[in-house]
Amino acid sequence: MKVIEDSCGWYRVEANGQTIGYVGQHKNVWKHTLPARAKVYQDYWLVSKDKESFLCLLGTLRRFPLRQYAVEALLNS
Repeated sequence: MKVIEDSCGWYRVEANGQTIGYVGQHKNVWKHTLPARAKVYQDYWLVSKDKESFLCLLGTLRRFPLRQYAVEALLNS
């Protein structure tokens, strides 16, 4: 698994060479499209007003390892 900086400040999250979701900012709102579970059929959005709140929101879901990669990428940005 890896996080790759993509265009417009977004981060693309890859697993086994395939993109599984994105984390980034759109119109000053932090969003992600990472799946809720390892096996899931539909991505979804969690929306927050600012980066700190967004990271706190992701932090509550840290039992899913891919989110940790996204959080680390954002913290290091």
